[in-house]
Amino acid sequence: MPKVQTALVEVAHGAVVVDDRLAMGYEMAAARSMETSDSLVEYRAQMRLWDDAEAILRTVRVALVAAQESMQAYEAGKDAGWEIALACVVSASTALAEAASAVGIDTPPPLRKALDFLGPFSKKVCHGSL
Repeated sequence: MPKVQTALVEVAHGAVVVDDRLAMGYEMAAARSMETSDSLVEYRAQMRLWDDAEAILRTVRVALVAAQESMQAYEAGKDAGWEIALACVVSASTALAEAASAVGIDTPPPLRKALDFLGPFSKKVCHGSL
């Protein structure tokens, strides 16, 4: 389990990097969209990719907390579905990498490394929508 725990830490570190880059880019995109949009509908359309990335970032955070809690329960002798929780981390993190790329943000190396390691867990089914 230590390698899985390390991968979760790498996902968290990668998410922080994406969050920092997203915050800077979001502010610039929002200012640009405010200047060029004639309506709220147009503004939202211009910001959709940025909003999607921000929403997925929150999903990654929730998935990380759920995975951590399920792993702690497993280590305490309870079957808490930790493999499914890891599948949710993989699914959310993959979506984050794709959403970040859509707004011009590269996937940070720690996140890429974690996804490479956690990839086999994606074969499990993450319940819920990501």
